[in-house]
Formats: sequence, structure tokens, C-alpha cells
Amino acid sequence: MQFQTPPPPQVARRAPTFQANPAADARQLLAALLPPRPALRHVLKAHARLAVLGLAAARALPHLLAALPRLAPGADAAHAYPLALFRYSNSASAYASNHLLRVLPHPHPLRIFPRLTHRNPHSFTFLLASLSNHLDADPAVGGGASASGVLGAHVHALAVKAGAAADLYVRNALVHIYGVCGDVGAMRRVFDELPLVRDVVTWNAVLSGYVRSGMVRDARQVFDGMPVRDQVSWSTVVGGYVKEGELEVALGVFRDMVVQEVKANEAAVVTALSAAAQVGLLEQGRFVHKVVKKSVMPVSVNVGAALVDMYSKCGNVAAAREAFDAMPKRDVFAWNSMICGLAAHGLGQDAVDLFERFVNEGFCPTNVTFVGVLNACSRSGLVDEGRRYFRLMTEKYGINPEMEHYGCMVDLLGRAGLVQEAIELIEGMHITPDPVLWGTILSACKRHGLVDLGVTVGNKLIELEPAHDGHYVLLAGIYATGKKWDEARKVRKLMSTRGTSKLAGWSLMEAHGTVHKFLVGDKDHKDAVQIYNMLGMIDRRLAEAGYVPDVSSVLHDIGDEEKVHAIKVHSERLAIAYGFIVLEAGSPIRIVKNLSVCGDCHEFSKMEDHDPSCHIYGASSSSKKYLSFGKKSMIQEQQQQEEAEEEVLVPHQELPNGTQPMEVVPAEPAATVENQPVEDPPISRFTWTIENLSRVNSKKLYSEVFVVGGYKWRILIFPRGNNVEFLSMYLDVADSGVLPYGWTRYAQFSLSVVNQIHNKFTIRKETQHQFSARESDWGFTSFMPLGELYNPSRGYLVNDTCIVEAEVAVCKVVDYWSYDSKKETGYVGLKNQGSIPLALQSLFYKLQYNDSSVSTKELTKSFGWDMHDSFMQHDVQELNRVLCEKLEDKMKGTVVEGTIQQLFEGHHMNYIECINVDFKSTRKESFYDLQLDVKGCQDVYASFDKYVEVERLEGDNKYHAEQHGLQDAKKGVLFIDFPPVLQLQLKRFEYDFMRDTMVKLDLDRDDGKYLSPDADRNVRNLYTLHSVLVHSGGVHGGHYYAFIRPTLSDQWFKFDDERVTKEDAKRALEEQYGGEEELPQTNPGLNTTPFKFTKYSNAYMLVYIRESDKDKIICNVDEKDIAEHLRIRLEKDREEKERRKKEKAEAHLYTIIKVARDDDLTAQIGKDIYFDLIDHEKVPSFRIQKQMPFTQFKEEVAKELGIPTNCQRFWLWAKRQNHTFRPNRPLTPQEEAHTVGQLKELVNKAPNAELKLFLEVELGPDLKALPPPDKTREDILLFFKLYDPEKEQLRFVGRLFVRAAGRPMEILPKLRKMAGFSQDEDVELYEEIKFEPNVMCEYIDNRLLFRSCQLEDGDIICFQKSPKPDNPDQYRYPDVPSFLVYIRNRQVVHFRALEKPKEDDFCLEMSKVFTYDEVVEKVAEKLGIDDPSKIRLTSHNCYSQQPKPQPIKYRGVDRLLDMLIHYNQVMTLTSDILYYEVLDIPLPELQALKTLKVTYHHATKDEVSVHSIRLPKNSTVGDVLNDIKSKVELSNSNAELRLLEVFYHKIYKIFAPSEKIENINDQYWTLRAEEVPEEEKNLGPFDRLIHVYHFTKDTQNQTNIMFQYHVLSGATSL
Repeated sequence: MQFQTPPPPQVARRAPTFQANPAADARQLLAALLPPRPALRHVLKAHARLAVLGLAAARALPHLLAALPRLAPGADAAHAYPLALFRYSNSASAYASNHLLRVLPHPHPLRIFPRLTHRNPHSFTFLLASLSNHLDADPAVGGGASASGVLGAHVHALAVKAGAAADLYVRNALVHIYGVCGDVGAMRRVFDELPLVRDVVTWNAVLSGYVRSGMVRDARQVFDGMPVRDQVSWSTVVGGYVKEGELEVALGVFRDMVVQEVKANEAAVVTALSAAAQVGLLEQGRFVHKVVKKSVMPVSVNVGAALVDMYSKCGNVAAAREAFDAMPKRDVFAWNSMICGLAAHGLGQDAVDLFERFVNEGFCPTNVTFVGVLNACSRSGLVDEGRRYFRLMTEKYGINPEMEHYGCMVDLLGRAGLVQEAIELIEGMHITPDPVLWGTILSACKRHGLVDLGVTVGNKLIELEPAHDGHYVLLAGIYATGKKWDEARKVRKLMSTRGTSKLAGWSLMEAHGTVHKFLVGDKDHKDAVQIYNMLGMIDRRLAEAGYVPDVSSVLHDIGDEEKVHAIKVHSERLAIAYGFIVLEAGSPIRIVKNLSVCGDCHEFSKMEDHDPSCHIYGASSSSKKYLSFGKKSMIQEQQQQEEAEEEVLVPHQELPNGTQPMEVVPAEPAATVENQPVEDPPISRFTWTIENLSRVNSKKLYSEVFVVGGYKWRILIFPRGNNVEFLSMYLDVADSGVLPYGWTRYAQFSLSVVNQIHNKFTIRKETQHQFSARESDWGFTSFMPLGELYNPSRGYLVNDTCIVEAEVAVCKVVDYWSYDSKKETGYVGLKNQGSIPLALQSLFYKLQYNDSSVSTKELTKSFGWDMHDSFMQHDVQELNRVLCEKLEDKMKGTVVEGTIQQLFEGHHMNYIECINVDFKSTRKESFYDLQLDVKGCQDVYASFDKYVEVERLEGDNKYHAEQHGLQDAKKGVLFIDFPPVLQLQLKRFEYDFMRDTMVKLDLDRDDGKYLSPDADRNVRNLYTLHSVLVHSGGVHGGHYYAFIRPTLSDQWFKFDDERVTKEDAKRALEEQYGGEEELPQTNPGLNTTPFKFTKYSNAYMLVYIRESDKDKIICNVDEKDIAEHLRIRLEKDREEKERRKKEKAEAHLYTIIKVARDDDLTAQIGKDIYFDLIDHEKVPSFRIQKQMPFTQFKEEVAKELGIPTNCQRFWLWAKRQNHTFRPNRPLTPQEEAHTVGQLKELVNKAPNAELKLFLEVELGPDLKALPPPDKTREDILLFFKLYDPEKEQLRFVGRLFVRAAGRPMEILPKLRKMAGFSQDEDVELYEEIKFEPNVMCEYIDNRLLFRSCQLEDGDIICFQKSPKPDNPDQYRYPDVPSFLVYIRNRQVVHFRALEKPKEDDFCLEMSKVFTYDEVVEKVAEKLGIDDPSKIRLTSHNCYSQQPKPQPIKYRGVDRLLDMLIHYNQVMTLTSDILYYEVLDIPLPELQALKTLKVTYHHATKDEVSVHSIRLPKNSTVGDVLNDIKSKVELSNSNAELRLLEVFYHKIYKIFAPSEKIENINDQYWTLRAEEVPEEEKNLGPFDRLIHVYHFTKDTQNQTNIMFQYHVLSGATSL
């Protein structure tokens, strides 16, 4: 079709609405008709409209040409239209010529350019653009880059000849075309010719040219020299680094762009996300995502797909799914990224579900989509689904399988153990298989132990790819698995001789924006010492938790200890250890590897991931697929809870606290300068002169660093107060951020503000503190009022200069456990009592009356399962037995006792009957279900025949019949009776059931051949099939569902989780028994073998009901059969759940206010708590709408508590820096004018925290509420506790307002009255300061001012009667500090005898700071042992709930707390259990000895004796043998003994008599002593001893027969 525009007629017709010239009218109308980016069809429609209106004149046609887009090559008919427009336009302007050059694709512009009569410099620009666009689209067309470069040079020559080469736009186009062609020399020459004729586009073109040619270094030099950079400049450099694989540099450039406030464009964002995804740096990817959010960049399809891809490849599949769901529009690429991401994380079912949704939404899958879904099936073991999608790909979508698809299918089948089927698939491929597929087969052989097949495939692979190191490694691994060390060694030698070496493994770990790389056994890292110390500590704790290294991945024939050491320094372990050092608690550790993770490191990571404060992600960079080790714990929930407590923080929150990756401190602190004891504490004074203080705008101000005692310090002040109207001043550890893990230091110090007029008025405050990473600064939030400081007449600020002094004395560290923040807790075990019957009743009630599916959460919870257990794979038979056992137990003593037995219990008789003598032995046993062997059985009767099959005991297997001796006999089983409900468990797989023989089961057939002679023949054992339980999946996992006939009618129902469907009998009875299914042939005319695959739906249990009992078992149940009390209770439960559900739905409209009063303090202090004032969990709560005014809330309080609103004054609680929680200040009238929600947001730092208030109520003499007194800034609210040393009792007695200028002695009369003391009683006051990590309670001098005592609102004063000096030992804890220390450290310890580790023997109350000697003395006293050193203690393993393997060494720990703590990386678990044993000798003596358990085998008698040999550790094996000689009977007096090391009935070593016994391990190896045979005493130089062991039929079936076989030199042995 040719688009022709007819020549305009002689007389033009004009529409009546347009009276101007045609060109102007056309421009006006085109602007209204065309969209912003019109396509060809839009321009054609507009042209038609102009023709109708008579505006299609020649002068209007160039505007149509200008509106056209650039046309694609190949559509010649479309190209004719712009040529026609140009031809009939009669335009003599370059305007039309240039637009024609722009619109036409290559090579049309080159052809018409010489014929254009009207051109300008821009014409060359459009011509060059056409050429570069063509090369961008397809560089291979037209001779590639070199041909295009020649054409570009030709156009360049024409431009020079025409004098247009100096034009800026032409030069930019020339630079661009040379860059596209790869001629960087010509590009640079054009760029350098006219330095003044440049703009940012010129620079960007040079950048792009260098990047295209892979010269990113040159591009960076140009970039650094650019006078001006725009978005394109930055994105080009980022893309260049990504293209060259320098991903981390690319991300750094992107971060620099953001720092310089250059708005990132879509290209930069997508490229940076791609870089983060490739290298697996999640934090970098999150940073890019934050940039997208902050810049309000619309999430396009490209950006969304890049986000999904980044999060998936960085291990955060939840964030990937969130980004995917948030995309406003998705294309196939986004779907593919999400499906592949789910597959890579092992979420196969989720990926399959997403694929189905993808198809249902009308998208057409691509080959990449099928790679993702097949990979999902492979990683999740979905064999049937994988087969279906593989067929679907070709049959429905016409996609021919490519190598990747075959690879996924081979991997799927290989993982499932169907290796032979995988090989058949490879051999039937329509394309030539590559070695990767055979490599997958080789991996499957190694995984499933197919040594012979693996050797064949491995040798074939090495022939195909002799330079591929992976094939050698896998083949050596297969040989190593089969213990064929010589062959493995040959493979590795062959690998070496061919110049092929195993790729060195490395791991990357990102921390705080920095990427750390680790190699195997890496010791070059700057923190290598700390890393290996941490790794050792982790290994010790995992060993205590039961971890045993898996050394199967070590392919060298070396000792097990060397193998263990080899795997312990794998790069991923080093990265994990470093993560524990540098990352904050709760942060996930993400690791990228270039190789796959070995099995032991995978197990290591999973065990570490069980820690609730740790989560480890791993990735293989070679496959770009992430693996998640273990399951993520509820870290986010824990963090939210911790954030909720951070409500109103009085101390400064912005101070640097240093890196605190863990909260565990080693028992022995590192030998650093921080904790070395010094005799005389160094003291130093530092003076800081602060000029222009009033003009300081920063919130906080640091002094210069000064050194005291070898440590760096500095002063920190808040010139405007740290959220208070006081100067805040602290002493800070200057280098806390770079100190090693576990640092600590202790100092006494004073801070002063000098009065420059009268020195005696200098304000000086002193305190002491143990500094640590958690508390790296300490001081005074309310040092002095700001009004006094900034008042020049006061003398503290003279000429706007303030002088601050610090005097610091560094002291010896007194507490190595300052990091132990775990509070004393009592562990209460929750015992499941009576919940299963109720849970079952509730479940059945809901099943009968609910309209929707019923949750089993209550039932599984009643089993003792947590959420994790509920989602684990459980065997249905195990579930059935647990349920029956629990019900039986709960039914005892009730009217339904024995019901379970009556329904399900049958009995059979096991018998052995001699053939030749009259002897028969029988034993009656009960059963609840029968396990039938179905392999090779045609029907259920054949299975029963096999069950009762008679076994003959003869030959070597004769039966010993008491007085008759060994006899030939028959052994079998017969049934005494069958239960009314018969449960048959089928041992999978494959059962060729016939329907008739399955529905009806007659166990009386053939004259009752299944019944014993004692069976009751009057009972008719005819059964009807009631239900079929089906297991779908493999032997390692799958899914259960059931086919049931609830009323034994012909209608079957399938119960598959929450879905119930009707099914026919064929589906229930014939299709659930394994076997093979044949697919229909797609081409019946071809003589091809039908494709068959194994079915994995197998009947697992059959439930039959006896015909004679079915009326009693299958009966209707209606409401009258349900106990009234039970129905009422279940209805109340339902109503309560609905109420809670409604509350949860409306939770966002409400908030919780917790109000504490004096009564709450009185009720809790001394009973529930001793420290601080209140436990807010036990305080009355008010659920209030957020929109309610606070004044209305006060009315609610008045109604609830009977306190008038004018008598209420509410105080805010604040969490102080020392981790105490105190009332801080009263609410202001302005704050009370807000709504409850506004007030909560105003005063709470954490968004989801509850609003916690203290209600101050003043009572008159008649105990009626009074309005609260006015409070000035001089008034301080103090709380008082009374301590009674005689009763060892602490209680709350009240609160008082005191004047800051007053003295404690002035309130003593009121305190005596509160306590009920006489007015002449002496009273001592103490301030309770803190209790974490240790108790701080200081004496208060009655004569000082309250201000001088540094007391403020909310402080606690404990008081007591003054102790009598004449009797200081009258009480155990004579004063408040000693009592609080006792409370803080008291611990009830449960002691258990080591031989009875499950039973508590006795309990003792002790102190956590008891020394080792004090603990054993208490235990010895309890046991009545005179010598405490004979007591040996063993700690408790909190994981295994067993004693730890190694006992506590004599004085091996300092305190009781050390014995009870069980380390768990970031957290510490504190047990209250210790195990004891009483030794026959003192423990110090025992520790100097080595105890070995030796088994002695007599040379001539069949006798074995076990001896415990106890000798000094420096003894030798010869000493052991001499000791044994003195205890055993030898065959002759000259007999010599030897000591063997035996494991699994094999002799592994013969100990030399001179070998030291200290390193001999008898925990895992058996030590065997025996006489040396005479023929072995004098061996010749070439004689050999061969270790021989005995097995029966199979090498795994070993016996305890072993010996040394003497082979003489030159002898022939058979």
C-alpha cells in the first residue's frame, strides 16, 4: 500500500470555523488532535481530519511530518508516507528536511541526504543520530561497528566540508557515533579539538563511549574532570562499573551521587539495584530503595522488577514479595523475578501458586517463567508438579525445552532419587546435552550413595571437560563416601597433573556498609584474632548443644581431628563469627559464597540460627540463588517490644554507645589495657574553657580528648539541656566506638562548673561508674539550672565564657560481669492438664455446627505443640497414638473409662511351636493398629497372609526350647480377637487393590485361618471400609488427606485440609495405591513408547468398622446429646473469640493507658518486686479511644476509681539512662488539653508503646481525696521504702514533696510517723540509684541539702532504724545496700544426682556471687560429707536438658553464676540446675589422674571383663598394661599384653607402650586389652599384621569378632 497525498486543488476549500492561514490553522488543530507522544496511526487520523476541514494544504504538511515518530526499519509501506508528505509539501525549508531525516530509519537518511537541497547544521545531527540509533538497535547489521564507523567518518567529512563541524550539536553527535562504533581514538580527537565547544551532553557522550568499550577507568577520569555533572553522567558511570563487574565501586558511586544531592534517574536506580543483587549486599539495596521512596520516584515496571530481583537475590524474599505486591503495574519480567526468587528460597509451593495466578491473570509464560517454576519444583521436591509443567510448556504453550529446562528436570528427579529416570530424560533430549546435566547426575549419585553409577558418570565427565575442577571434586567425593581413599587420591592427583585446581572458596559479609571477604583459613583480616576466638566460643557452645561435626565433605584420607579442623576454618564460618562480633543484636547475618555450602557448615549455620537473636542467610554467587539456613526467629517482634519500652528517655539518647554486637562477656576478660589491675589509681584533672557558649547552636558539645590511666576521655555537655531545663554534663569514653569487644573500665570522677567570681560557689558533683559499650558515658542530666548558668551575675558565665573541670581517677575493674543484663527470673513449667478432651469436644462441636473450616490450633496446642511443631511433618500414626494415649489417661476414673480400648484394641498371639518335640510357647499382645506389609501383595488378604505367615526356625537359627535344647520350630502370629474399629497401616509403596476385596473384609475366611485356637468363633469378623487415609509425596515428606464415608453409604468425601469434596468410589479405592500412570500419546500415529511416571499418592491407613458394631459406632449426634454445660462453655468461648476479634479489628482506634497509684506500689513492693517502683504489667489498664479528650478520660477515671477530677494529677513515667523507670514530671494543662491519641504521640518516643501514668492523689485526715498542692520547680517528689532487717522485709510506705533547699533531717519526723517509729529513733537514709547490671544504693547524709544530694523527681529513698554499733552481726543483712545486693543475687538451685539426671534431689538457696568453695561447702553440708573437695559438680545444658559432657573443674569457675550460665551467642540462658556426685577421693587429686575404661579379652577363655584404670596423666600405655596385669588372670606368667583402639568392631590402632595416656580418648573409642599371640612377638622386617573384622552377609552387619592376621614375608594367603 502506498500512502499518497493528492496535490491540492486549484481552489482550496476552507471550513467555516477557520479563517486564518492553513499552516497556522493546521498547527492549532494538530495540537488539539494529537497526544503528547503520537504513533503513526494518530498522525494518519489527524491528516484525515485536516483533509476533511480543508486544511491539508502543502504548507501544513511539514507539521504532520514533524509530528511523526521515528519509524522502525522494515515497514516500507510506512516509510512511503513521510516521503510523500515531504514531496507534496513544496517546502523549501531545512525544517522539513531535518524531520524527514529524523523519521526515516537507516539506511534511508544516507540515501536521500545528498538529494536534499535545503540543509543546515542540524541536518548532520539527525543523520548521525539515524546511524547511531541503527547501531544501538543491532550492532551486527550492516557490517557491524566497523562499517558504521566508516559511515560516521564519511558524515564527519561532509560536515567539515559544509562548515558544520564546529556546531555544538553536530560535535555531540560525532562524539556519540564514534563512541557507539567503538572508535574511542576518533571520539577523543573530536572531543579535544574544540575545548570551548562543549556542554554536559558532550561529556556524557565521551563517558558513554568509554563505557561501551569497557574502558571504565578512562571513563572515571573523564567523570572526575567534568565541570558539571547531571543524572546521565552519574548513571553512565554506575552502569559502566556494573558492566565491568566492579559492583561495589558502582554502589559507592551511586551513594556519592545521593550524598551530592543529585536526583537519581530510573537508569541509575535499576543499575544500582542490579549491582546490589549480583553481589548480594542487602543493605546497599535497601539504601537504593530508600532513595526511590525519598525522591518520590514512580515505581515503574523496570524499577519494580529490579527491586523484586534485588531482594530475592539478597535473601529477603518477604521484602521481595512486598515490593512485588506494591507494584502498580507488572510485566512478565516482574512475574519471572518473583517466581524465580521464591524458587531460589525453597518456597516451591508459593512459586507454583504464583505461577498459577500469573497464568490466570492472562499473562503468557516465557521460557524464563518455566525455568523458575521448574526450579521451584526441584527445590521443594514437587516431582508430579514438575512433570506436569514440563509437559505443559510444550503441549500448551509451544515452548521447546532448552538446556535450562532440562537441567531443572534432571535436578528435580536427581534430588528425588529418580536418577535412572533422569538419565532416560537426558538420553531422550532433542538437543545435545551439555556436561552440566551429567554433572547434576553426578551430584545426585553422591547424594544418594550411588557409587558405581557415579564413578561411570564422573569418568565420562572428566573426558568431556578435563579442565573443569568440579567434576574431579565430585568424583573424589563419591570415592570418599565409599571409603575408597586410594581412588580419591588418584583423582586429586590427576586433577593436579592436568593443571586443574579446585576454585578457592570465599565468602562475603556486609557490615555497616563495608564488605568483608574471607578465604578458607583466612588469617589476614585485621580482626583475625577476635574472629578465631569467637569461632572457638561458638564451637564450644554448639558442642554443648549436641553438635557433632560432619566431616564427610573432607576428601582427604586424614585423621578425624584433622578433618574437623579443616571444616572449622571454612570461609562461611569465619564470616559468621565476624558477624557476631560487629553486628548489633538481632541483626541478620547475610553471607554470599562463590561455592556451595558443605553439609557441615549448613548444619552449623542452622544450629546457630536457632538462637532467638540471630538469623543467618547464605547465598551462592555462582548460581545467584539464596539459601536460608534455619528459620527466622521473632526478632522484629522482640525489637518492637523493646522499642515500646523506650517511651520518655530522660538521659541523652543520641550519644554514641559504641559497637555492641553481643551481650555476652567471656568468663575470662581479654588481657587488654582496660582491665589490667593497677596498684595506685591514676588521677588527673582536665580544664575545658568554652568560649561563646550562648552562641553554640549544636545540641551537644564535646571537649578535647584527654588521657588518664592510659585511657582516652572527654567531657560531653548539652548546653540547652538534655530534654530538661538543666545543664546536662557527662564523662564520656572518647574511643568507645573502636575499642575491642568486651571492653570495660572503672572510674571515680567529679565534674565542676567553675564560678569565676567566687570560687567557693563552684558547683562540683562526683560519682563513680563502670564504663562499657552499653554505658559508655555517665554523669548528670540535671547538673545545674540553665537560669543560673546563663545569668552573668551568678559568675558561671563571664564574657560568654564558661570553665568546666573534670577530675578522673581510673580504678581497678571490680566486676567482670557488667554485661550480664539478664534479670533474675523464676522458670515455671507449664503442664498440660486436661486440655485434650476439651479441645476435641470443641473441635467436633465446631465441625458439626460451623459454616466454615475449623482450626486445629487448640487441639495441637493441647498436645504440647507450639507453632513450629504444628507446621512440621508428623507421622499420622504417631498423631493417632498420642491422641489415644492422652484420651485414655484423661478417661481414667470416669464413666467412659475403657472406651478407647473397647473401640480400637484387639489381641493377637505370638507363638513358637517345636516340630519334633511337644513344646509350644505363646504370648498374648494387644494392638491398636496393624502394620501390613504390602510390597508384592495383590490385595489386603495377601497382606494378612503375609502377616500370619509361619517362619521356620532351623539350621543356624534353631529355637532353644528350655529342657529340649535347640529344636526346629515354627514361629508365627494368630489373632485372638479383632476390635470393632480396625485400623490397618500400610507400609508404602505400591498396592494393587481390587475394589471388592477392599470394601468388604472378611477375616473369618478360609475357616478362620487368621484366628488362634482361643478366638471366639461366635463373633463375625466381617468389616466394611469406612475411610482411607492417603499420603501424597515421598518418604521424606508430603501431605495427608482422607477419603471418608461418614455414614457408610456409597458416597465418598475427600477431606483435604479445609476443603471437602465429593468423590466417586474409583477415585477413593483404585487411584491411591502407587504404581505407574501412563500419559496419553500426543501423536498416536507414531510408534513411540508411552511416557510413564510413578504415582506418589499412596493409601497409608485403612479404617474398617465391623458390621455387627456399626450401629453403635455410626450414629447421629444432635444438640441434645451434647452436655448442657459443655454447649454453654463452647458458646461462651465462641462469643469471647468474637469479642477479641472485634477488639483486634478496632485496635487502631484505641490505646491502652496504664495508671499506677500508691495502692499499686504498696501491693507490689516487697512482694512481686523489690527494685524500682512498679511492674506495669500488673497495673490497672484503661482501653480508651484515641479521639477521646484527656479531660474526658479523667472523668472515666473518676467513675472507675471514685477520685474527683480536680483531685487527680497525672505524672509521666520516664526510662532513665541507668535503666530505671520513675515518675518524671506532671502533665501540663496544655498537654491535658489534647486528645488521648495526641498526648500519646507527644510524650511517647516509641509509636506503639502504651501510655503509662502515675496518678498522684492527696488524702485528708478523713481519707478523702484533696486537690493536689501546687508544685514549683523547687519541689521534689520522693518515694520512700522502709527496710526491716529483723524480718528482712522491704515495703513501700509513702511519698513526700520536699524543698530542694531543705535537708533530709527536716523530714525525719514524718518518716518516723510513716514507719510507726518513736520520734527519738535514729534513722538512716539511702538512695536507691540502680540495680542493673549491679546494685547501686548510696548513703544519704542528713545534714546536706536535697539539692546537694542530687535528688530529683521520682527518686527513691530507703530508710531503716540505725544499726546498733554494739551488735553489728545481729542480722544477716543489717542495712539496705546489703539486703538489696542479697535480693539481686539470690538464687534457688535445684541439685540432682548425676546418675539420676531427671530427678530433683534437694534445693538450696544461694547467692550468685558465692565462690566455688562456698557452693561445694553448702552441698557437702546438706549431704553430710565431711570433705567438700569430694563433691564434683556438673552444669546443666539448657538445650538438651541434660548434664553437660564435662564436669566443672576444681575451682575452675569464680562464682555460682558462672556455673549456671549457658551461653547462647548474644543472649545468655541462666539455669537453676546443678548435678553433683560424691567422689571416693578429693577432686584435686582426681583431676591429676587419667581414668580409662579398658575391656580385657581373655586369651583362652570366652571371658570379657571391664576395668577402670586410674593413673597419673603423665603415665604411659605400658603403665596401663602393668596395672591390668595385676587385676586379670593371664594364660601364662610370661604373657605380654597390648592395648588396641576399637571402633564399630574394627581395630584402628595398636598403642605403643611408650605412648602417653593423657591424649587417649575413651569416650568415643573402645580400649581393648589382650594378650599378644606368640607368633606375633617376633615379627620379621617384612612381615605384616592385617586388621581383620567379621560380618554376616552385609558389611554393615558386623559382629564383635576381630583379630590381627599375621602375614609372613613371601607367604601366599587365601
